[in-house]
Amino acid sequence: MNNRYFFTIKFLPAQADCALLAGRCIKTLHGFMAVNEAAANKVGICFPKWNDRNIGSAIGFVCHGETTLTGLSYQPTLR
Repeated sequence: MNNRYFFTIKFLPAQADCALLAGRCIKTLHGFMAVNEAAANKVGICFPKWNDRNIGSAIGFVCHGETTLTGLSYQPTLR
C-alpha cells in the first residue's frame, strides 16, 4: 500500500466565510494542477470538520506524492 501525505488549512477567525475561503483554496489547487502536469488529477481534497450545516472551518489536501504537496503548499494563496 502506498503512503499518503496531507496537510490541512484551518480558516481563521471563527466567523470567517469558510465556503469562500474553501473556494479560493480549490481555485489555487486547480491552477497549480493546470501548470504542473505531474500533479494533474493526483491531489484530493477533504473537509475534515464538515457537518450537516456547513463545510467546516478547515480544508485538507491529500496526495501520494510528498513533493507534489510541498509544491502546492508554497502557492501564495495557501501561505
